[in-house]
Amino acid sequence: MKKGFKNHFEQKHSVKKLRLMIKKKIIKYRCTALEKAIIKKKAANSGQSISSFCRSSALGQKIAYKLTDEELQAYQMLVKYHNNFTAISNLLKKKDSAFAKAVLEMIGELKIHLNKFK
Repeated sequence: MKKGFKNHFEQKHSVKKLRLMIKKKIIKYRCTALEKAIIKKKAANSGQSISSFCRSSALGQKIAYKLTDEELQAYQMLVKYHNNFTAISNLLKKKDSAFAKAVLEMIGELKIHLNKFK
């Protein structure tokens, strides 16, 4: 294939993909004022428009929420604790001691809580 043809072909198909992604269809549904307020609040918390939030929710896509300042501070604190306990565990020479096991258990618990933020 010639280079000019290949570039033209790729551009043509990328334009087709973009046309497929343009949202032209409208769906309307009724809800109560309370339901609308809840949906609006959840959309704002996720950093999405109401339309995008409803679409993601209806399609079963994972909706990520923005962390509040307090949640972000808690996450940073958990990361710090995790790193400190990992360092302590690495410093212990005798890995079979009860203290080392307790530290490893704490590291495991911290990992569980850190994964909740993902």
